[in-house]
Amino acid sequence: MTGPVSGADDRRGRLILGFGVVGAGFVGVIAISIVAIGFAPADKRPDMAQLVFTAVLPLLGAWVATVLAFYFAGDNLRTATQSTIDAMKAAGGLAPDTPATQVMLTFEQIDPKQVIPEGAAAGDLKLKLLYDAMHSANRSRVPIFDHASVALCVVHDSDLDKYAQAKSLPAASMTDADTLAALMAQSPEMTALVKNFLTVPATATVADVRTRLTARPGCKDVFVTAGGGEADKVLGWLTHSNLARVQ
Repeated sequence: MTGPVSGADDRRGRLILGFGVVGAGFVGVIAISIVAIGFAPADKRPDMAQLVFTAVLPLLGAWVATVLAFYFAGDNLRTATQSTIDAMKAAGGLAPDTPATQVMLTFEQIDPKQVIPEGAAAGDLKLKLLYDAMHSANRSRVPIFDHASVALCVVHDSDLDKYAQAKSLPAASMTDADTLAALMAQSPEMTALVKNFLTVPATATVADVRTRLTARPGCKDVFVTAGGGEADKVLGWLTHSNLARVQ
């Protein structure tokens, strides 16, 4: 069984085929034209010559265009494919030993987010405000921090949907009375959902983070802090979607 055809061999083959097709086409068309004009009656040769050129020139143009399209389309496709592969490698396919700090969103890049003066004020956050922030930014979650950039909780759109469904109203119709405190008071499970996140040290690798995330059911958010503690200032944020790209 032969091995796969290399890019150089493929280009060489297409080049030979292209020149062969064009050359054979030129020779064949010219031969037919000579025969057609040569065997035409003398008084009909001018008309035959005009007819031949009228038919032959578009035919030659079509042949050349077809061969060029065939030749360059392969290169363009190869280039586009390689660019896609490179982009996928750059954006995904993370090596397990990749530092988490290279993959995370920095604190400044997190959008949307809510920063409140102190932890006790989190309960006063209006759910409609969080809902609008998510949809304006086309995101599915909003992390909440205190003034020292310490992570307090993460509210997902699914949490808001569950809360709204329990009250028999659309999430978009929540009022000022629907606050984060009201959401957490709805059930212990709701409180657990918004507080279900991890913190890891800045020295952690992607594999370390993913291992810890997998071991914690339902957890979708990881915050990177200098020392890895929950009371430490957040340096960056990783989600389960980021970590799903680990090879």
